[in-house]
Formats: sequence, structure tokens, C-alpha cells
Amino acid sequence: MENPVSAISDSCQNQLHATQQLAETVLSGTEKIDQVVLTAAHALFNEQMQFAQALVNSRDTKQMALLQSSFLSHTPDCVIKCQKDMLQICHEMQSQVEKTMEQYFEHASNAQLMSLPTTMPGKKGDGSLMGPMTDLFNVWGAAFREASTLATQNLEVARANFEKVNDAILEDKKAATVREKHK
Repeated sequence: MENPVSAISDSCQNQLHATQQLAETVLSGTEKIDQVVLTAAHALFNEQMQFAQALVNSRDTKQMALLQSSFLSHTPDCVIKCQKDMLQICHEMQSQVEKTMEQYFEHASNAQLMSLPTTMPGKKGDGSLMGPMTDLFNVWGAAFREASTLATQNLEVARANFEKVNDAILEDKKAATVREKHK
């Protein structure tokens, strides 16, 4: 039978390693999602700017309608690609989390924690050895909540920027219409 202190130390090391891998997975995934959102926002912004420039340079109302349909028809493709990329990233994150958890539980089962005493030496109360596993799940849950919060904030910023660009384009379009009427 393994020394109880050594087993607890080994268990804690296993937990720290699993927590580190989970944190790296979440942070890496969040970074990838941020990059996808930034790329999509950049592409939409560029398309809106080109549309605004084309509208300003346009003299004919028929040509303006044609420009609107030709420029804005690409937007759904961009959104679909963004969604596919995010789903792929989430799938990769889920696979990595699953792999980490399998390794964690495999190591925990190999450590034969069931044969160890249920309390830690020098501690009163129940101090069960399930504490490290519970702590791992708590850290994991907190990391995913944080990643979700960051992703939501980034999407809100992207949406706000898109709305600002859209408002600017509408103002430019109104100004172009007023100039056209005064000519």
C-alpha cells in the first residue's frame, strides 16, 4: 500500500495538471473564438465601407439599389462561416476537455484512493479525498463561466461596432440623397 501522504500529494499533482490543461484549453479556445469574431467584424466593416464609398460615388438611384443588393448579399456567407468556425473550435475544446478528464480519472483510479483513509492527517471533520476532485470541477466550471463571459462581451463589442458602422452608412446615404436632390 502506498504512503497516504504521498498518495495525497500525487492526487493533488494530478489535479493541478488537469486544471492547468483545462485552463489552457479554455484560454486557447477563447482566443480562437475572439480571432474568429474579430475577423468576421473586420470583413463586415470592410464590406460596409466599400458599400458606403460606392453609394457616395453613385449618381443613379437604380444603381444605388443594385449596389445594396450586391454588397449586402455576401453577409450571410460571412456569418455562416463564422458560425462554422466557432462550432469547430467548441468541438476541439470539448474533445480536449474530455481527453483531460479521462486522463484525470484514469490516474485517480490507478492511485487506489479508495484504500486510503477518508480523512487527511491532522485535520478534523470529514476532509474527504473527494475534495480535490470537487475543486477541479469548481475550477473547471469557473473557467468556462469566464470564457463564456469573455465571448459574450466580445460579441457585444462586435455588434456595437457593426451598429455604429451601419448608422454611419445610413447617415452617409441620407447625406448623398440630400446632395443629389440639391443638384
